[in-house]
Amino acid sequence: MDQQDMFDKDALVEVHTCVLCNGDIEHQKTPDGQVFWNRGHNAEPLAEGACCEVCNNTKVIPARLSAYIGKGEQND
Repeated sequence: MDQQDMFDKDALVEVHTCVLCNGDIEHQKTPDGQVFWNRGHNAEPLAEGACCEVCNNTKVIPARLSAYIGKGEQND
């Protein structure tokens, strides 16, 4: 089975909305421009659902790092 056959191509056309900024979630594409993922990033711990790449990089990852660092300081 070709890897492309494993995906529902119609589902990959959908545009999902970021739960943090309400913007569109970007489509992740292969080097030749075919969409392989359109569901975004996990928005936990800030919200339940998916977020866009900008919110993931500027809000979610810093929040996770802050929580991780905070746990480390409590154990000292």
